[in-house]
Amino acid sequence: MKKCVNAFVSGQVQGVGFRYYVNKMARRYNLTGWVRNLSDGRVEIMAEGEERDMDGFLVEIRKGSRWSTVSDVQTEWSEYQRKFRSFEITGSKDRDHRMEAGDQDGKP
Repeated sequence: MKKCVNAFVSGQVQGVGFRYYVNKMARRYNLTGWVRNLSDGRVEIMAEGEERDMDGFLVEIRKGSRWSTVSDVQTEWSEYQRKFRSFEITGSKDRDHRMEAGDQDGKP
């Protein structure tokens, strides 16, 4: 069964290539969605795919990459919505919000 997960990862996960690791793992497990940095130092992941693939993906996320240290992963599960076509690394939440507001340079 396909599912959707919104995960919030805490620890040393910014500035260490963690989003690239998440992207690699998502592609390995055939998931779609995105990953981004949050202003509070966490990383947010939104992913969709087969439940068994999501479980394997989350095991890898909890392990973290060679340079990261994951201290906590909070997950919120929901029904599969088929929102995404691929898995992408996005900017920070603040930058994404500014761009949605119409500033193409992401500046306030």
